[in-house]
Amino acid sequence: MPMPKKAINLRIESNFFGVLGIGTRGIKLGLGKVYAFFDLDNTTELNLVLSDDKYIAELNQRFLGCPGPTNVLSFPSNEPKYLGDLIVSIPAVVREAFLYEQDRENYFWRMTLHGFLHLLGYEHGLEMEDLTEKLLQLVTRLS
Repeated sequence: MPMPKKAINLRIESNFFGVLGIGTRGIKLGLGKVYAFFDLDNTTELNLVLSDDKYIAELNQRFLGCPGPTNVLSFPSNEPKYLGDLIVSIPAVVREAFLYEQDRENYFWRMTLHGFLHLLGYEHGLEMEDLTEKLLQLVTRLS
């Protein structure tokens, strides 16, 4: 199901696609599958920011009081038709993928899906873990 371009806003702080092996089109296709899985209206917006460690560390400190970078931050919205902001630190994803001996693209999706589920109101636990794995299978079938 094609989605209007306005539904997923993708902002890139730096050019990280070379290290991920996935581009804007692949990310939007994957998120389109996630939207369909949850039966989200195609006009429901999401702001996805692929950032560096410095930017996500600033947000982490400012909004959560935690020093240093993290892999993903989710800022749910209370506005109708707007899920919120999802910020993913690509350098953190690359480091952690290496540390956990995982494929970079798969790990990017794992973190992005984790954050997306937080936007939908899911909390850490078995349900969230199970959904993350189901969604990971869904989006990685695109490759």
